[in-house]
Amino acid sequence: MFLFPNAKINIGLNVIDKTDSGYHNLESCFCPVTLYDVIEIKERNSTSLSLSGIKIKEKNSDNIILKAAKFFEDKSKFKIHLHKNIPIGAGLGGGSSDASFVINFLNKKFQLYNDNDLIKLSNQIGSDCPFFLENKIKLVYGTGNIFEDVKLDLKDKYILI
Repeated sequence: MFLFPNAKINIGLNVIDKTDSGYHNLESCFCPVTLYDVIEIKERNSTSLSLSGIKIKEKNSDNIILKAAKFFEDKSKFKIHLHKNIPIGAGLGGGSSDASFVINFLNKKFQLYNDNDLIKLSNQIGSDCPFFLENKIKLVYGTGNIFEDVKLDLKDKYILI
């Protein structure tokens, strides 16, 4: 199966303060954009991750895609390949999107968690992860974990990154 996790941009960003955990409380509007990584995922006897595209400095064992897959290892193991297109550390949420797309895909396959559980699990992985579960334009508060629907029509607009 191929997944195409997308990036997001912040339309406006107000950093309120820094939390004790090192994250920032913020106000923003997160907007999905059409810049994608590509993930191939197959069931196998052991879980592994291979990479291509933009180089990732962290060890594979620290990659949040594997952290996401671990929530489902009681059901199966996975061979995962990530082709990285979304720039790393640019605030585009690429890693969070990758992990959230894996969580959504595996949960649809195995049906282990309800929506609230998925939000809690994804929040354990990264502060942007819960946003990518629904992956729709949202007003965002807190550390990126509190959402409010917003009506914002960007259909005839172009976003240049």
